[in-house]
Amino acid sequence: MFGGTFICQSCGLPIEDDRFGSNPDGTQSEDYCIQCYEDGEFNEPTVQMEDMIERSARKMAEDMQIFEDDAKRKLEKLIPDLKRWTDKW
Repeated sequence: MFGGTFICQSCGLPIEDDRFGSNPDGTQSEDYCIQCYEDGEFNEPTVQMEDMIERSARKMAEDMQIFEDDAKRKLEKLIPDLKRWTDKW
């Protein structure tokens, strides 16, 4: 959680109540959003962290009405520490 809000442990963006991903057994994942994770698998298993940062920065800038460069700087600090990018599979 981040300030009382769940953030996706893959893309770093806040997860709305109905936008949680799903585990293999169909239960709600509290770690990942539906854009990143469904049925216990990542939607883009080979995406690189740098690409995720770029995409998330565009969405964050749009949603929060901030400059994309500012969003990218925030995400460059956040995303490398998220579960998807620190877990060793």
